[in-house]
Amino acid sequence: MDVGDFRACHPIDPFVLTDAMIIKKFLSHLLAANALILCMFVAEVSGECLDQRSEFVLRLQEPLSGRIDGQSLRIAIDLVAEIPNQPHRHLNVWVDRKVDPDAPVSPGELGPTRYQSLVKIAEASGCVVFPVDNCLLFGRPAWVAEMADKLLSQSARINRQNESNNSSRHLIDVEWPDLTTPKEAADLILTQIPFSAPKSLVSQVRVQMRGGDLPHDLWPACRLQSVSPVTAIALVYGQFAKFRTNADAQSAFSACYRFAGLKAKLEPLVTSDPTINVRAERDGTVVTATLGVHQELCAAVLAIEPREKIANAGASEPDPLKRLQADKRTFSLTVADQKAGAVLAKLFSTGGVEFKFDASANPSLSKLVSFEAKDQTLWQLVHLIAEKSSLKIRAHEQVLLVTPEGN
Repeated sequence: MDVGDFRACHPIDPFVLTDAMIIKKFLSHLLAANALILCMFVAEVSGECLDQRSEFVLRLQEPLSGRIDGQSLRIAIDLVAEIPNQPHRHLNVWVDRKVDPDAPVSPGELGPTRYQSLVKIAEASGCVVFPVDNCLLFGRPAWVAEMADKLLSQSARINRQNESNNSSRHLIDVEWPDLTTPKEAADLILTQIPFSAPKSLVSQVRVQMRGGDLPHDLWPACRLQSVSPVTAIALVYGQFAKFRTNADAQSAFSACYRFAGLKAKLEPLVTSDPTINVRAERDGTVVTATLGVHQELCAAVLAIEPREKIANAGASEPDPLKRLQADKRTFSLTVADQKAGAVLAKLFSTGGVEFKFDASANPSLSKLVSFEAKDQTLWQLVHLIAEKSSLKIRAHEQVLLVTPEGN
């Protein structure tokens, strides 16, 4: 489906008529009418605000660390997006179908947050990532820019049409298994729309489906949680949109932000690029800029403030082994053919404990280890590697001493 066809699918906005009626009826109150029109225009292009108070943003800012080298892109994304046995912490990551999910990626050190980890994975795969409507678009810059623009525009249109209906009540959860076709995915989305959804919302879903039959394809398993059905359908059809050139990624689009201290974070961006447009609105600050600028702004507002070296209950414990065991932070880590000593050194450094490798442990420290671990504490990871490499770890004079098993 051509991009032009995709745009042609959108119906004429009924608020155009409303504006005309307002202007005709209240022509004498020109300033008030113009203010109303401007407000409507901004709402049309800004969409849902990225809000620091939302659960979505809080999940993006959750701390995460680890290292990924040589894993497939699909596995790397899943390690960040999924937290075992905690579905409420799931991140909706929608990957551009033109990106090879089985290609190996080596972003190296992840963190300090889940969002920044996905940014690093995207950079390592020649992609970009951008948050829109409770989802993270992950793919080619032109595709992400075009999809972000469409999703934000349609979100604003729906919010205006359903202002009295509280459209947040009509979010859906949808999931499909491996080898699902695009048509099957779209059909599943339709079945999740609640009967209480307003007609205008349902009509917008139908609008997204006017591009014709979906091509046959086989998709991996996917779960979208707390998303608008219009967004979900647009994501499915957007996988087959065609883009003219990579210059599409340089087109400006508008997004809304609601963060404390936003002005200070915007100042250096506006100074370096005078084409950036910033407008303060009732629901937040609307920024019109290229994808690159929006990415820089997201990186700034989604960053977390530096914490103390160790943020755990055992930070004052003098025994390094007890301190490591008391650290209750959890990590997801994928290691492929890495030397045990190198992995242990990184884990000890993350825990803020001093360590020493005994010379007799060199053969074991040189062993290559491979494993995948999700939501494990530092001590659990260290213990796993020690078992795989026949190593013993104990406290000795306020440092961790690593020796061969049996010593």
